[in-house]
Amino acid sequence: MEREAIISIYERLKISPIWRNKWVLLEHFTYYTIAKWEWEEINIPKWFIFNGASIPRVFYIIGTPMATDTLIGAVIHDYLYSTKTKERVDCDDLFYNIMKLCKVFILKRVIYYLWVRIWWWVVWKGYKITK
Repeated sequence: MEREAIISIYERLKISPIWRNKWVLLEHFTYYTIAKWEWEEINIPKWFIFNGASIPRVFYIIGTPMATDTLIGAVIHDYLYSTKTKERVDCDDLFYNIMKLCKVFILKRVIYYLWVRIWWWVVWKGYKITK
């Protein structure tokens, strides 16, 4: 059942490259998760532009920004970062949990997670959460 659910999510994620390391969502995408013991719906609009799992090139040996196993988590993470509707730690934890659900190898998962926790505070710093 879990494998079929993951395949279903990938089938619904319609994307296209638009330039260098930028991609666009071709259709509205909805992801359901549990947050604070309640179902939460994350709605990402059509035409949302994202860059995937932005990692330093030194880590390309374990995966690229558009690797299929991290793609869903990266799209959702990029969207949540761009809208600032959740706390940063919640965005990063959700990214980690989606990678876990998608069976991303643990070392890769930890490296990606630590990268967003350690480096992306620069991007986040100075922004306020909008509810």
